[in-house]
Amino acid sequence: MVTSAYREARDRILNGEWNTKGWKDLWDRLERVYHREWDSGFYFGEGLFGINKSIAKEKKLYVGEVIKFYPRISVAEVKIIDNPISIGDTIHIIGEKTGLIRQTVKSMQIDRKDIAKAERGITVGLKTEERVRPGDKVYLIKSVESSDNDINHQLIMEQKEI
Repeated sequence: MVTSAYREARDRILNGEWNTKGWKDLWDRLERVYHREWDSGFYFGEGLFGINKSIAKEKKLYVGEVIKFYPRISVAEVKIIDNPISIGDTIHIIGEKTGLIRQTVKSMQIDRKDIAKAERGITVGLKTEERVRPGDKVYLIKSVESSDNDINHQLIMEQKEI
C-alpha cells in the first residue's frame, strides 16, 4: 500500500495532476498501514527499542488461505482457519505474485448456497474482484479504536518497567 501511494503521488506530480487531485486520499491509504509512532531512538538517552504504540487506523486479523481459484467465475476457495468473515467485511488477500487486493466481501457460498458468515473450520467459495492464487493469505480488516492503541501502549510500557 505504501509503494502504491508513493507511486501514485509521483505520477500525479509528473502528470501535473497534484494541484487538482491533491494528496488526502493517498494520506488516508497510508494511515491504514501498520506502523509505530516516531521516536528519537537513543539520541536523548535510552531508546524504546522500537516498543511504542501503533498509530495505524486499521488492523488485520488472519482469516485463512486460498486453496484454489476458479478464473472463469472469479471465485476463490478459501479455508477459514482463524477469524470468521461476513458479507460487508473488508478483507485483504495477499500473496507473493498476487500482491495486495483490498475488497469488500460481497458474495460467499457453501455447496452453491449463499451464506452471510463463514465460520472457522469451513471452506467457502468467495467471489473475488481480481485473480488470486493458491497459498495467498486472507485477512479481515478492522478499524482500530484509539483507545485500543492507548491500552496496548500502556501494557507494553508496564512490561518494560518490570
